[in-house]
Amino acid sequence: MISAIEEGNKKFGDEEIETINNLKDDLVLFLLRRLGDYYCDTPSDDDRKVNVLGSPGYNRSKTKTSLIVIPSSKGDAWSDTMEETPYNPKQTIDDIDSEVQKIVNVDVLNSDYHIEFGDVNAPEFPDYTILYQSKNICYYYQFLKSLDHDNYVGIPQEGSEHGPAIISVQKNKKSTQKAPLKLMIRTSQAYKRMLVTCDGNVIKPESLKKEFSFLEDMVLVKIKKETLKNDLAENEVAEMGLYHNFKFGVLYVKENQDEDEIFNNREGSPDFEEFLQVLGDKIVLKNHTKYSGGLDTKRDFTGTHSIFVTYKQYEIMYHVSTLLPFKEGDSQQLERKRHIGNDIVVIIFKEGNQPFDPRIINSQFNHIFVIVQKEKSDNNETKYRIVIVTKPLVPSSTPVLPNPAIFTKNQAFKDFLLTKCINLERVALNSKAFHSVVGRNRKKISR
Repeated sequence: MISAIEEGNKKFGDEEIETINNLKDDLVLFLLRRLGDYYCDTPSDDDRKVNVLGSPGYNRSKTKTSLIVIPSSKGDAWSDTMEETPYNPKQTIDDIDSEVQKIVNVDVLNSDYHIEFGDVNAPEFPDYTILYQSKNICYYYQFLKSLDHDNYVGIPQEGSEHGPAIISVQKNKKSTQKAPLKLMIRTSQAYKRMLVTCDGNVIKPESLKKEFSFLEDMVLVKIKKETLKNDLAENEVAEMGLYHNFKFGVLYVKENQDEDEIFNNREGSPDFEEFLQVLGDKIVLKNHTKYSGGLDTKRDFTGTHSIFVTYKQYEIMYHVSTLLPFKEGDSQQLERKRHIGNDIVVIIFKEGNQPFDPRIINSQFNHIFVIVQKEKSDNNETKYRIVIVTKPLVPSSTPVLPNPAIFTKNQAFKDFLLTKCINLERVALNSKAFHSVVGRNRKKISR
């Protein structure tokens, strides 16, 4: 099954090869299920060389390894931690505006939730930049798969503190020239890419181990089977769905409703229906060919209609509680909860005077609650107030809410709201809060 297996200059014996052959298929599937969703910046064209274990200008002549890493724009060749924005500061009730306390139950602060309600220093012109755009790139599929390269599987030895890894490294066609070569390392914690140079036309496993200490206690197995390249490319394209397609939950909440009552709302008010027009277009699900967000597009099993929008290059499907199927006799409406309960971002359209408490929604995946309430207006314009509540360890994102966070219903409001929701989800995906949830579920899969 594996035509050539090497660990440095060591050749495996027949018995070891047979053992690895038996493991190969399950091992690769095991690894592919655990490939991280987190990318570093696109490699820089900066030709400054650095020893990743030392500082810029480190004297390479004193080391035996021939591998040199070209730093990214941040100078960060490898990190075991995900990229994150700073955490929100801890708040007290005194920090929350009195008008905002009418929208959200401030007791959530006692559970280390964070309330974003507007910044007086917010820029006059909001920043509509989508965060983490480097994650949009299928780097292996676009830039490495077609090149002459080697793929290694890093198998942790017993007692290792590190998980498995998949490494892809470009070969140097002209061994006399130190041209930049592409290197990718995938683990359950990170999915990194960088540029390197080396002496000769092949980067040896021992060079990788000397540069990246977490590989030292792994057996690096070179896999020449071509199907692995296709597996890696297909997996990467599938993972990109996290960054091109989004599914957001939408809940219609009346005054004094608990969780079950919220999910049992059969239809929304005219104000709610008007707000849905801001989010996107009402579409027929049957034969819908774009992103479905897990909704059935063949037999109407998940309802006949939904709200969908293509915003910039991103496709967004909304899980609208009142458009998902209502099941008689099911007090919890589990079918509705199954979809909305797995959304990271949930938009709450709140009516009435009771402050909304997001803790009544029982879900480990709901991390961000965008609370929307229609505001009274002196003219015929429709206005909305926005308050955002995030679970512990979820950082803030742009665009920054103005203070007061009251918007007129128009295209600018739509741009702000959609950009904010996309960025909030991306920030959550890169936060320790979400990563811990993913980790718990991956452990369940491996049992």
